[in-house]
Amino acid sequence: MKEPSRETPQETGPPLTSNRHDTILNTEAENSIVMNGARIDCGKRITDSLIGKNVEIVDSNLTVPKGHKLILGDASKVAL
Repeated sequence: MKEPSRETPQETGPPLTSNRHDTILNTEAENSIVMNGARIDCGKRITDSLIGKNVEIVDSNLTVPKGHKLILGDASKVAL
């Protein structure tokens, strides 16, 4: 099995469940589950999260135009 790509040092706190086929760069993650094929490179701290298969999380400063793109399920709560 392929080891996860962790090319840049990042901090992961317990418990972090991470699949062997994910990529986590420039990110702090704790108390989270990261599924197969996820790519996280956002320069932020992610906590108490469930990240699904093939999800991509990138730094919002690299995207144009500035704004928040949201896809939320029923009864979701978001703090921006």
